[in-house]
Amino acid sequence: MKSISELVGELKGDEGWWEEVVLGWGYGVACGVAELVLHELDQELMKGREEGLRVKNFKERCLTTVFGDVRIRRRVYMDEAWRGQDGAADLLEGEGATAGVGQLPAPARGAQR
Repeated sequence: MKSISELVGELKGDEGWWEEVVLGWGYGVACGVAELVLHELDQELMKGREEGLRVKNFKERCLTTVFGDVRIRRRVYMDEAWRGQDGAADLLEGEGATAGVGQLPAPARGAQR
């Protein structure tokens, strides 16, 4: 991300488009903050996970937001009790808050499959 000094240097001699430059920089900051907030939410979901759930792997997603695309990594959990049945894995509840465009949220724990 560019510093304020870099933005000023970029605008010298052509101040007519400063609003676009500042807005673009602000959107970049907003994307970074969104990534941090969603990462922390995933951390909290991990801490509060039910006993018997373990992290199977991670899924990367790209969320389209009003301020730009936000890349996140979410944990996919394996329920040890389901192991060997169908290899089912789920994202913890809260996934609906970060479902991408055109994607359905994961079913709640214990929902019929």
